[in-house]
Amino acid sequence: MNSCCSLHFPRVVFEGGQRWLWNPITKKRLANRPEERVRLRMIDYLTLEAQIPAGRISQELTLLSNELGDKDRGMRADIVVFGGDMEPETLIECKSATVSLSKDAAIQISRYNKHVGARHLWLSNGHSDAIFTFENGELKQRRKPIYPSAYSVQELRSTPQYWIDRGFIATSLEEGATEWLTQVLQEFWDPSLEWGYGYVELSRADMGVHASHYYQSIPLDDDTDVALSIMSPNPKETVLVAILNQSQQTVAVFVTDLGALWDGESENTTIYTTHSQERASLLKHVPLKTDEINPMVISNLAGFYESWFRQLYLL
Repeated sequence: MNSCCSLHFPRVVFEGGQRWLWNPITKKRLANRPEERVRLRMIDYLTLEAQIPAGRISQELTLLSNELGDKDRGMRADIVVFGGDMEPETLIECKSATVSLSKDAAIQISRYNKHVGARHLWLSNGHSDAIFTFENGELKQRRKPIYPSAYSVQELRSTPQYWIDRGFIATSLEEGATEWLTQVLQEFWDPSLEWGYGYVELSRADMGVHASHYYQSIPLDDDTDVALSIMSPNPKETVLVAILNQSQQTVAVFVTDLGALWDGESENTTIYTTHSQERASLLKHVPLKTDEINPMVISNLAGFYESWFRQLYLL
């Protein structure tokens, strides 16, 4: 089944000139690692969407049972959700988005549960979930989530703070620009849009910004696609990034300073190619106007960028 946390994003903080993940349960910053991103997305699903009290959630519970073999001793369970009686209710094991939910993962979580003793076992890689429940002494796979949604994702995403906390909007933007971008992001990440998405590592010395973030990926033809994202690479900047990939190689990267766009600056975009970079105006090619919210424009951003790419003879 599709993952319950697939529509959530991990929270981030900026400290010491770096971008860190932020754990709202432990109140600690964490290195930006693939498995950690999935864990934090699951935490947001549990605490925000399913409204499980944070006090009922434990993370990295150390396994001490003598029943575990030497290779497992001292290992930790990713997430344990406790019931109202504070007995272990659900054991959750999170894998990287690139790791499939295999038989080995099922064996691992079952082995861990010998110590935890939870009724429900939940495997997730952020895209897919495999959930099992003990019924009459037998482990049976579930077709529905253990914890239903109490709030819709749209409700949770309706405030600017949601996007600021997750590194999509910089804290330095003025209120009007922040409100506009909140609406843009709600349309851009509309769950009904069936675009593929994932975390992209993008750090180029010539760009001056680290644009690693969650991107939507839209195919243009059989061997060409564009990846799009809106993000705050640091507390002072908010950028729209478009990455053109051809035959699995990055051909060009377009970075638009959305603060400059809001302020009416004409040269608000830098185009990075393999051999050069140049300045340009976004509005000459992409009608993302700051005085309106046009869902048709937002949902067709890839099409506007495709036309722009073709004008530059990159395709």
